[in-house]
Amino acid sequence: MDPSKDSLSIMIATDIHLGYQEQDPTRGTDSFNTFREILRHAKNHKVDMVLLGGDLFHENKPSLYTLNEAIKLLHEFTVGDKKINFKISSDQYKNFGRRVNYSNPNSNTALPVFSIHGNHDDPTGAKRVGPLDLLSSSDLINYFGKINKVDDIEVYPITIEKGSTKLNIFGIGNVRDERLHRAFNNNQVTWCKPDNIDDYVNLMVIHQNRVPHSPKNYIPENMLPEFLDIVFWGHEHDCRILPETNSQRNFDVIQPGSPVATSLCDGEAITKYVGILEIYDKPRKGKKYEIKPILLSTVRPMVIDSIDIKRETDISPGDDKALETYLRSKVNEMIVRAQELWNENNPDGENPPLPLIRLNVEMSREYNRIRTSLFEQEFKNRIANSDSNGQKIVTYHYKEAERSQNQRFVAPLDFGDEEISQKNATYFVIGQLAKTLKEKPSHFFPENGILNSIDLYVNKNDENAVRDFFESTREHMKNHLINHGIPEHSLPGESEIKNVITMEKDRLNQEWSTQFDPEHYLERSRTEQSITSVAAVSTTSHGRGRGRGRGRGRGRGSQTQDREEQMEIDNEFTGDNPRAVTPETYNQIKSVSKASAGVKRRINSIFDSPSKRIMTDTTKLSILEQRSSPSVTSQQSQRTQTFHELDDDDLFD
Repeated sequence: MDPSKDSLSIMIATDIHLGYQEQDPTRGTDSFNTFREILRHAKNHKVDMVLLGGDLFHENKPSLYTLNEAIKLLHEFTVGDKKINFKISSDQYKNFGRRVNYSNPNSNTALPVFSIHGNHDDPTGAKRVGPLDLLSSSDLINYFGKINKVDDIEVYPITIEKGSTKLNIFGIGNVRDERLHRAFNNNQVTWCKPDNIDDYVNLMVIHQNRVPHSPKNYIPENMLPEFLDIVFWGHEHDCRILPETNSQRNFDVIQPGSPVATSLCDGEAITKYVGILEIYDKPRKGKKYEIKPILLSTVRPMVIDSIDIKRETDISPGDDKALETYLRSKVNEMIVRAQELWNENNPDGENPPLPLIRLNVEMSREYNRIRTSLFEQEFKNRIANSDSNGQKIVTYHYKEAERSQNQRFVAPLDFGDEEISQKNATYFVIGQLAKTLKEKPSHFFPENGILNSIDLYVNKNDENAVRDFFESTREHMKNHLINHGIPEHSLPGESEIKNVITMEKDRLNQEWSTQFDPEHYLERSRTEQSITSVAAVSTTSHGRGRGRGRGRGRGRGSQTQDREEQMEIDNEFTGDNPRAVTPETYNQIKSVSKASAGVKRRINSIFDSPSKRIMTDTTKLSILEQRSSPSVTSQQSQRTQTFHELDDDDLFD
């Protein structure tokens, strides 16, 4: 790589997940250590800018500790007196909603950072604010690719010029894959490209599924326009830093992957790199760009392995001691391999951190599992992951038992990926709620807003999402009815009040549809429901607060209930039952049923105190009581008195 004075040097990285496992005493600083290393490489290589592909944060409401650490790192490496050697000639307010940070005379930006959002740090709420907005307002990053209308997406490029080198950076922050897929299919994405597009290197930053999970739950590369030269793909965690050419579209895809492992799988165990992308003014070896991989040395070593007990060992069924001894030996070998891997990437002799280890054990039902808690206790001070933090050292998968041709019994299969099970369960449960609200809509609250708040609560761990939604909707309806919805010099009847409420609710519902699409969950829910009819959720409590679960606790009753549900699944889908299914399908059934129990408990807890009181208070429309307010006229007070006469069922029936 031989950069000229006009070449543009860009550090590219994605999916850093700041704050991941921050409460874990062993792994709590991993994401910050790696982000520091990335910024240090950027500074040492004197790049012009840093470009991030989303999921800088692991949560869209990161803790104060995580925010503080992020701000400190950005201040340390991006603030200074270094001259910026490129200019942005595009409309910065269309790109960022403000001017680029290095143009602010009151701040000294030495290393500009540009970023889109991912699915973990996306903006939420009625005001659409996320953690990247905070960093942008603090002049620490330049946040672009924020989509306000999913059914009418306009993509404005950041046009960068350095000498005779010209670059367009197009960006789309994460949108639900099904919605973005539909937007591309319906020609609802407009690329606002300059007339002389061929004079530029055209780079696209995207944070979506690249691998198909269902026919519409990903973005095919061929949906992207042909004028692109490079697609910088975020979201996928396996590192594929070298360009991969799409021969049909004639662009290269660069997938840096995540430098912080958030799950224990083969893709995460690949050696981690970031890259320096060099953009030239003239082609070199046929292209105007080149990528230099940079090995990351702070990444915690990970080793994943699999073993088939029956095929690869001579251990007899029932010999539990021999099995435990073998697995212990296997895990010890993996620890040694992890240490060797660390030493290869850190030749300076720095002591290796505790590794991440996952051993997937495949066996028939003839074998017994070893006791996980006692086994993992032996490795407590030698391995970073454990069952206590949701990432077991050893997982078990049962093979299909030998049986005669006419035997329909299918031995249960076990799951190693709790995250996938939880995600499938979430789709199913929220999909059932969406179905109920579609069949029996609220007369007051926009259904898409209700579902969006529950989605934030379950998937984003936003504890205040539901409360905030109901309170903000309540306040909005109050102001709308008093100030806009009712004729000034009339005292309307109950039917007119209902009409005004319904019209405004429908308008709000349309607004919320740009953020939450119920079809996304309904479609996935139908898929899960075609797999199983057992993992059902009681959705009758959506307006009454009589969910079965109470908070997040799990008492004896819920554990007994889980066992009963598991027995029901076994009885329905195994043995001679005509509904007996294949191992893979049974696997999905069991997974969705088990994981959905936790999701159901979380959702049911929403409708208990205090959120339940918010809803019931609102149904009585006590929120419209403003007779004591000096800004409300006497006639308005009379109108609000009429509002109180509406019954609960007028809003939830």
